[in-house]
Amino acid sequence: GVDVASDAYIFFKNQGYTDRVFQNSFYLPLEHFAIQPQVREKMNALPQHDLAIGFYDPAKHFGMEALLEDLGSDDWKKEILGNLARDDGGDPVIIAEHKGKVVGFTGPIRVQESGRGYFAGIGVHSQYRQYGLGKSLFSTLCQSLKDIGAGYMTLFTGETNPARRIYQSAGFKIVKTWSDMEKEVLS
Repeated sequence: GVDVASDAYIFFKNQGYTDRVFQNSFYLPLEHFAIQPQVREKMNALPQHDLAIGFYDPAKHFGMEALLEDLGSDDWKKEILGNLARDDGGDPVIIAEHKGKVVGFTGPIRVQESGRGYFAGIGVHSQYRQYGLGKSLFSTLCQSLKDIGAGYMTLFTGETNPARRIYQSAGFKIVKTWSDMEKEVLS
């Protein structure tokens, strides 16, 4: 990707490259992060539907592989299942669960040496997307990373990715926009 605010972007445009897709870099300092009242309301309503947010415990929860299959990301499957299979139990994974069945995830969570809060992704099972679980999971993620000492979070996502509403509702701001460019090759 090319930073759309850079001279390189103009250079590539003048060379016949076109924008294929735009991506955004997001940033959030965690010092003053707090779960927003409208998200807290959604979280408080989850028990009415036998839903809860918490940390994954293999002795209490089931269905992680089925969730990851539903989400369709081989990268998430590799990272989450690989993390959980570690001898030390892995880094914590935050889940949404319905009567013990894992129906959403975010994580694994850890603080990188730079102070950045790390997570691989966030996803909610296609049959459970009407309850506000995405915003609830993500806000819990931000609070949990703050609680374990992360100073900030960053993420990168497509400009048309609907999950961006989740990030922005937590206070993330766009700090840079990128263009994935391509040039048609004439044969």
